[in-house]
Amino acid sequence: MTCDPWLELISAATDGELDDAEQDALDAHLARCASCRELAARFGALRRRTLVGVADAVPDLAPLVVARHEARRDVGATLARRGGVAAVAVAAVVALVVGVLGSSRPFDPTGRGPEVADAGTPRVVTAADRAFSAPDLSVHAGDSVEWLNGSDTEHRLVRRIGGTTLASDLDPGQAEVVTFDEPGVYPYYCSIHRGMTGRVVVTS
Repeated sequence: MTCDPWLELISAATDGELDDAEQDALDAHLARCASCRELAARFGALRRRTLVGVADAVPDLAPLVVARHEARRDVGATLARRGGVAAVAVAAVVALVVGVLGSSRPFDPTGRGPEVADAGTPRVVTAADRAFSAPDLSVHAGDSVEWLNGSDTEHRLVRRIGGTTLASDLDPGQAEVVTFDEPGVYPYYCSIHRGMTGRVVVTS
């Protein structure tokens, strides 16, 4: 006996597409056919794996929860301060121009070192289409860095802070702020666009 006619019903059942009569017929067949039962189980397991993402393991969930809460609160304050989505879009364009023409220049390989933000002034790093405006940034402990998506495409900002990896989706015009309390080197990158990398060097 060939089971080929049942393959389509097994596939449809995995996606929940059978009516009652078809499901009853398939159930009766599965009760008699061990190979089709095994195939249906494998289809179901594959379907579950595609629907449920596996989270990256982190050393400790408490810092992750706290950091996400603070970052979202800072983003909310930033958006409110700028008066909504339209104002954020204008600020993104201004920040991009300032980042290119102003003091946000990349690391100088001649030995002068990365640029240093003024004490107490939040530093804006703008994500353009394929690069960050300040890929090598030095700040002091207690200073804040704001990542702003100044492009018309989505970026996925990934940072490693205090042994924890934080990932945030930044839609066009959206920003995220982090205050660095501890000295160290904190790399960041966009996981969507290859080559978009940077680091924040925090000094005491």
